[in-house]
Amino acid sequence: MSSLILMGASNDKRWKVGELARATGVTVRALHHYDELGLLVPCERTGSGHRLYAEEDIRRLYRILALRRLGFPLHEIASLLDDGSLSLADTVRRHLERVERDLAHHHQLELSVQRAGAATTLVTWPTWPLGHPKSAWSSR
Repeated sequence: MSSLILMGASNDKRWKVGELARATGVTVRALHHYDELGLLVPCERTGSGHRLYAEEDIRRLYRILALRRLGFPLHEIASLLDDGSLSLADTVRRHLERVERDLAHHHQLELSVQRAGAATTLVTWPTWPLGHPKSAWSSR
């Protein structure tokens, strides 16, 4: 992602969606999706409805992308950015706690699957259906 976007941008500069997509590496489709979700709403639209983004919109996009890289889902990113009461450090700490809980849950799931796998070596599947010859059920 280019840091030149903001360095050369004056406060009145407006970026069309395609320009912003090329400059940031975000697809036009993703920018449209962010707009539909209310996550990144462009500061204005042309008379024909084309999206125009300002410097503040680009700052918000950078924050969105940083939080996405940390694994935050879009709906949480929206509330984090709009709330403003949590610092970045608090946000990352809370996210780390959730990741650690998820890892513990996945570890328990892994152990359960391993135990189930070991148990399958001791048990065979019943014949279909449940011990009856298949031909007895084929006429139904």
